[in-house]
Amino acid sequence: MNLKQYFWPRSLLSRTLILTVLSVILAQSIASFYWYTQSKQREVDGLKSASESMAQMFA
Repeated sequence: MNLKQYFWPRSLLSRTLILTVLSVILAQSIASFYWYTQSKQREVDGLKSASESMAQMFA
């Protein structure tokens, strides 16, 4: 019994579908990582701005 014949897609359509799904997953993970880093940076900037404002208020 050859395992490759059970797990390797034989038709061009199935290979194309697998490649498309993997491409979408990769693109989504890159976009999510970029969104997460930008969100964290905005959060840090907001906290920094708030702390500077409070420091000026009480100085």
